[in-house]
Amino acid sequence: MESKHRREYVMYADHTPAIALLIGVLVLTTLVVIVLRRRGKSWLVVVLGGAAAAVIGYIVGLEAIFLLW
Repeated sequence: MESKHRREYVMYADHTPAIALLIGVLVLTTLVVIVLRRRGKSWLVVVLGGAAAAVIGYIVGLEAIFLLW
């Protein structure tokens, strides 16, 4: 006799590390852009500094997630 109830497996996803990474990158990038603008740097330097901060923050954040896993 077959059971009428099937087991459904729900995929569990924890988005907390991804959200923390996103917030960290946004905060770091914002701080770098604000500091560079207040020091009177050109917009090119501000954009390049912000992009560098975003890349560095992303890499460091991924490493932190990997190490805490």
